[in-house]
Amino acid sequence: MNDCMAKGCFPSAGGWTAAVLVAFAYSAVLAQETAPSPSQQVRQQIAQAAATEEPNAMSSMLDAAVAAAEGLARELDRPDTPAEGRLEIFRINLLQAEAIGFLRPRSSQMRLRYLQGTEQDRKTVGASAEKAGRLLEDLTARIDAALVQWRRDYKLLATAVPELEDLREAVAGKLAWAAYYRALGCQQEAERLGWLRQAVERAGLLIREGRDTSARGGLLFLRGEAQRHGGQFDAATEDLLAAAEPNAPIDMRADAVFELACNLVEQGRSLAAEPATPAEAATQVDKKFHQATKAVEAYEKLTAATAADATSADAKATLLRKYLHDTAAACRRDPAAASADRNASNEAAIAFLARHADIRVQRAFLAVVARDARGRADQRNSDSLTLLALVGGEGSDANAQDRRAMLEAILVRSDDLSVRLRPLANWHLAFLAADSGDDQAAGEAFSQLATRYPADALAPQAAVQAAACYRRAVAACQSSGAAPDLRRRFIAAIELLLDRRANPDPAGAWRLELGWQYEKLTAQVAEGEKAALTVKAIAAYQAVPSQSPRYLQARWRRLELSRGQLPPGKDSAAWRLAAMTLVNECRAYASDAAVAAKAPPEGLSAAEILNWGAGAEILAAELLYDLPPRRQEAMAILRDLPARWPGAPALAEAAEFQIRKLLEQGLIDQAALGVETFARSYPDQAARLIQMVVAQLRRRMDVLRADGQAKDRSGDLRGDFLRLAGTLYQPLAGRPMAQRGEVTQMYAEALLENSRAGEALPLLLECEKYAQAARLAGRGAIDRQCQTDLAAVKAAGGDVAKLRAMARSYLAGLAELGIRPEDSRYGQTIRIALEAASGDKAAVDAAALARALEEGLPALAEMRKTAVSVDAANLASLARAYRALGRYDEAVERYHALLEGMGGGSPAYWTMELEYCQCLLEGFSSDGPAMKALTVRIRQLAMEDASLGGLKDRFDAVAKRAGELAGG
Repeated sequence: MNDCMAKGCFPSAGGWTAAVLVAFAYSAVLAQETAPSPSQQVRQQIAQAAATEEPNAMSSMLDAAVAAAEGLARELDRPDTPAEGRLEIFRINLLQAEAIGFLRPRSSQMRLRYLQGTEQDRKTVGASAEKAGRLLEDLTARIDAALVQWRRDYKLLATAVPELEDLREAVAGKLAWAAYYRALGCQQEAERLGWLRQAVERAGLLIREGRDTSARGGLLFLRGEAQRHGGQFDAATEDLLAAAEPNAPIDMRADAVFELACNLVEQGRSLAAEPATPAEAATQVDKKFHQATKAVEAYEKLTAATAADATSADAKATLLRKYLHDTAAACRRDPAAASADRNASNEAAIAFLARHADIRVQRAFLAVVARDARGRADQRNSDSLTLLALVGGEGSDANAQDRRAMLEAILVRSDDLSVRLRPLANWHLAFLAADSGDDQAAGEAFSQLATRYPADALAPQAAVQAAACYRRAVAACQSSGAAPDLRRRFIAAIELLLDRRANPDPAGAWRLELGWQYEKLTAQVAEGEKAALTVKAIAAYQAVPSQSPRYLQARWRRLELSRGQLPPGKDSAAWRLAAMTLVNECRAYASDAAVAAKAPPEGLSAAEILNWGAGAEILAAELLYDLPPRRQEAMAILRDLPARWPGAPALAEAAEFQIRKLLEQGLIDQAALGVETFARSYPDQAARLIQMVVAQLRRRMDVLRADGQAKDRSGDLRGDFLRLAGTLYQPLAGRPMAQRGEVTQMYAEALLENSRAGEALPLLLECEKYAQAARLAGRGAIDRQCQTDLAAVKAAGGDVAKLRAMARSYLAGLAELGIRPEDSRYGQTIRIALEAASGDKAAVDAAALARALEEGLPALAEMRKTAVSVDAANLASLARAYRALGRYDEAVERYHALLEGMGGGSPAYWTMELEYCQCLLEGFSSDGPAMKALTVRIRQLAMEDASLGGLKDRFDAVAKRAGELAGG
């Protein structure tokens, strides 16, 4: 639909209408096309403007062209300008007048011609014609003076005079049109009729005496229009029939028939107003309206077969038929006949709106329907079609609240017209919600329309609009995630669309969207619903037609989901059979993807197709890996992927899978090498994988350390640990500790494991400082909360309900710390007071409860602060670093703090106890009392666990050596 129509201007710019406005204007231009001319550039500018349909662009182009024309005319206008130069000036002046009077107001002229004009259009046309008329009158006088002079020169008589006479005739034709348009803009009846008489006389003179026979049809049309507006209906009928003769251009014939129908309608209205006997009047009026009906039918038939713009032609024909029936209904003396005409008018409008679901077309049409009702005080009492037009018409000045009220008024009315308009009222209510930006409400309204009126012509388009609205609503929730209920409504709207349209989804786009929304919903529902939703998603993807550009995408999503649909039990025959079926489908898909990537379907890129193909082979490899006899085949597929699918993002997934499987098999050395390669290729995705490998390395080193074999057997592991930790740490070095605390500690630990305690110590101290600051902040927050709670107890006074709520909160705080009320002095008191704070002694018990809370809250705060954990891993590393550096006092301090916070009995506890004892032996071997105390400590530990956590031999070795150093 062109811009003119989008703005409510249904008349198209082509055809004979443009010829009337432009061909007259360019008769001089066309005559000069073959010869160079000083005004050629200006002519081209005006011609381009005339062909422009966007009003603002045309206006600015015309301004530039008129300004250029004025400048050029002044430049040519000299005392010694020859006749040819004078002709050129006259041509330019004609172009100026035409641009100002006929091209600039073209849209307004067309709206007036096709029963769509407003009072502003009349003013625009009249004012423009007045300016053009003055220019043309002046031009006529100058041409007439030149003719008198040039006819005396026998040379000019044969050369320039004929051309000047043709130009004079063209100017006269434009003056006739200017008079007609001035009449349309007049407010005073006498003045209007005067200008119409001028138009009739000027056109008649040219019809009788004009030399340009090709202009005769247009002049007959002009005279017929002017006579119609002047009330000379019979004369107008004669001229319009002549203009519509079979040999006339098809567009001229159509416009002449349109005017003829309007003329007959207005003649019928005029006859109805004449004083006559009722029988005579009724007969004459009915006859004219019958003739008008035939003319309307002729126009509909003619334009239906020939119009280039079917929507514009349909709108004009519908407005013409409404004009006929609305006028007839007001003139009929028979109530039944008047009612039939009103029904026919409404039927024409409803049928048009049903044929054109484009909201822009509807608004343009309804704006015309609402034109006469706008500004009336009794708008709310209008019939339902008028209410709909007042709400839905282009340029409606009703606010959103009034629009909604008028549309809802239609829905509650029970007359036949209102009932038939209910789907349209719902349609515009939905658009009202959409215009306000409420896509969810609009989607719901469109869905209801499609559901309630499934047989209505709007139902398919309403289903499309519902899905589109919900799509926007879901997209708007991307950052936070669409709520499951909204996603379900979107799914329902898509299914409604697929159900309501005859050819709902030829490209498969909505079925693909349906599958994707089912997929997304599976992540938002309870476990029991996931399987059924996955089945629906697979079915939606499977329904995407093979000729769809998105078929490959849908097929890939189906393969991905099918993995989760395999039978339970990987050891079962059913699982193995289903898995191999899916493997074969993946291989077939990969083969097809490799071919399609060479010539991607529309809307897809080779890169994404290659990635899907790589993903299919990865899926096949993962399935084969779970079939033990084919495990090596699976790993071979993964190794060869980079060569077959270079650059595919899915290669990262394949590499990660390989590393995970190496870890599962205990091949830590190979996994470490693999993750280093992975980090070089995918640095942004490596952190999690590195941490997995590091965790395995730590566990292995802890085992070796526990065996006392760490230095002998873990050298390679230690090197791997340092390289991987450095890979994570180096990009973060220098950033705030909040961003790198965990990685810094890991790197320091790796340095320590590789006998680089001096480098590790500053990093560990930095981590300790950061952890202490966090611990202090946590303790401070606990103190502040305690003060807030104490203030609340005081403010509660004797309010038992508030005190009971605070008491319950206190007991919940104890439970979080793992403390039973009976194990806490204040907890027991508060529980008893809480139970007693009821009955007749409520006031006394409330006071007791308040005192218990005031005493108990600080104690609870201290327990919470004690529970704020220290960083055990960092303490252990600090202790080891100080020990490695020979700073035994500081090492012992860290070991002591660490062991105080550890629960006894765990393997880690016994490992740290052993390290603590070894540190004491190394650092204080010359201190006899210290060595004696060490032997005592080990005996006491043995009393807790005779096996000393499975490390008895190593503890015994320390005890034996300490005893020797203690002197026996």
